[in-house]
Amino acid sequence: MGIKLKYDVQINLKHEKEIFRFVRFIILEFIFSWFFLGISTYIWNMTWYWIAVFLGPWCAAIPAIINLKVRKIQIREIVGKHVMWQFFTGCGIAVIFGVVMSSVSLILGYGMLPQTNDIIWWKVVRTFFYYMCVVGPTEELIYRVTIMGCLREICEKYKWLAPFVANTLFALSHLLYRDWIVTGFAFLYGAVYTILAYRWKRCGWVLLSAMHGMYDFSVMMLPYLYLTIIR
Repeated sequence: MGIKLKYDVQINLKHEKEIFRFVRFIILEFIFSWFFLGISTYIWNMTWYWIAVFLGPWCAAIPAIINLKVRKIQIREIVGKHVMWQFFTGCGIAVIFGVVMSSVSLILGYGMLPQTNDIIWWKVVRTFFYYMCVVGPTEELIYRVTIMGCLREICEKYKWLAPFVANTLFALSHLLYRDWIVTGFAFLYGAVYTILAYRWKRCGWVLLSAMHGMYDFSVMMLPYLYLTIIR
């Protein structure tokens, strides 16, 4: 005995194309990140190792670049205006923020001072370029530009979901370090990047990249400065 419905049931999913595109991007991003960010751990030759370390994150960001191209987002929209102003403003904010966060971590007993303040400067320069030219630009391109941008298109009535979900995914990506405290700190400082990207019109990808890269670099180097002051 069949059941006949008086009316046809139709479910209209708004932004169906955008949702499908977002899901496809997330899946590809996960696959690319898993492969290209992990490949350096299997390379024993130091030259190729560092090539993989520097190029891996940019390869992992390919799905984000494709997504922006498909959505017809122009470069000028991503970069923003007044590039030099953005760069130096981002670096300035990052240094101040880095001092605060590293000081708090040391006070709470989570951060540790290095055993010696002997610095190998060529490694410092390499680390600086790694964070400023690789980590900052690629992570901001993926999370604050692409993911948050896609979600803002999908979540019209609940736009607050876009920055929240983007920052949560950014924090959870730090579980690669298998440390919930690192993930918690990532959520806190990532929230600053996200709020600026969401609310400040003058904040473009350049400012976010500079702030992200300089923050990571300063947090790594500030303990050496603290050790020098203490001694």
